[in-house]
Amino acid sequence: MQTSLKREKTIQLVDGATGAVGNYSANEFIMDCTMGKDIEFAFGGKGYTVLGWWKDGKRIAEWYGEENAKVFKDADDMLDNFKMDGVRLRDAFPEIEVLLH
Repeated sequence: MQTSLKREKTIQLVDGATGAVGNYSANEFIMDCTMGKDIEFAFGGKGYTVLGWWKDGKRIAEWYGEENAKVFKDADDMLDNFKMDGVRLRDAFPEIEVLLH
């Protein structure tokens, strides 16, 4: 008899994250990055992680896509130059769903 186990990832919201779309702004993103906080969010069915302290800047990567990670000098640079399926991060607010900040 063969048994297969199905593992599903569940995400718990922590540290003030609401999980609700539209409750997090680009200005809050800038403040969190400036303080060095890590941020996780979902947009367009994909998850992303921002590392607030990374060598000489801020790092962002799609979940399970570390080979596509990018580093930006600051939060504004990331907001203006990081694109998710052709959409600038700055333009994705308030549609992103914050999972952790």
